Amino acid sequence: MYVPTGTIPGFAGVYQGGEGFRRFLSWLWEEFDEPHIEVHEIIEAGNQVLVALTNRGRGKQSGADVSWHVWQVGTVRDGKVVRAQGFTSRDEAIEAAGLSEQDAHADS
Repeated sequence: MYVPTGTIPGFAGVYQGGEGFRRFLSWLWEEFDEPHIEVHEIIEAGNQVLVALTNRGRGKQSGADVSWHVWQVGTVRDGKVVRAQGFTSRDEAIEAAGLSEQDAHADS
């Protein structure tokens, strides 16, 4: 399950399973040339992982280069992410994971 939580304007709701997540991501390839994702930081916290990343691409219609920074919090079970949620700030992601800033630094 993936919940974008306002990280991308116009996308709301819940995307279930691998197919749902692929459907959510399909907008990236539909709207942008050369889309890619850069991972900046990964914090492991028990059965959760927090990931800082930047989405980048060039608008197919506008030709404008765009990028936006987001945080993802994933719940891992048996080595697979079973739930993930997007956030627009590190503080929101840390709070959603039930961590303190000190915990986040200790596990990174």
